[in-house]
Amino acid sequence: MNSAIGDVVDNEAKWKRVEADLIAAIEGRLRVEDLVAKCHPPAYLTGSREKPKRPNKVEFDNEVSDRYTVIDIFANDKVGLLYEITRTLKELGLYIAVSSKISTKVDQAADVFYVSDIFAQKITAPEKIDLIRKTLLERLE
Repeated sequence: MNSAIGDVVDNEAKWKRVEADLIAAIEGRLRVEDLVAKCHPPAYLTGSREKPKRPNKVEFDNEVSDRYTVIDIFANDKVGLLYEITRTLKELGLYIAVSSKISTKVDQAADVFYVSDIFAQKITAPEKIDLIRKTLLERLE
C-alpha cells in the first residue's frame, strides 16, 4: 500500500529498505542516480488530468543573509527534482549551508537554498549568477 502525501510511513520493511539503500549509497556500493531512476512517480504527478505547467523560475537574493546567497527555485515537481537541483549546485562549485527550505504544494516545488562558493563567499558576480540560473533552468526541464 502506498502512503498518501503527508502520511507517516510506518511500514517497517519499507524503512529497512530505505536504511539499507542509504548505507549502500554512503559506502559507495550504490549510486544515488540508480535509486532515483528506479523510483516511481507518486499518483499526484501521474494523474490522468493534465496539470497546468508554470514556467520554472530561479531567483537570487544577496540581501537577506550576511553570509550566504539565497537561491529560490520554483519548479514543476517530478521524481528526482531535489536530487537534480542539489547535484547541479554541487557541480557548479556551490556549497549548501545548513539552512535550506524544501516545500512542495500539489505539483509545484518551492525550494530555498543558502549557498556560498568554495571560499565561503556569497555569489555576487553577475556572470556567475547568470550561469547558475541558466544551468539550473536547463536541468529542470
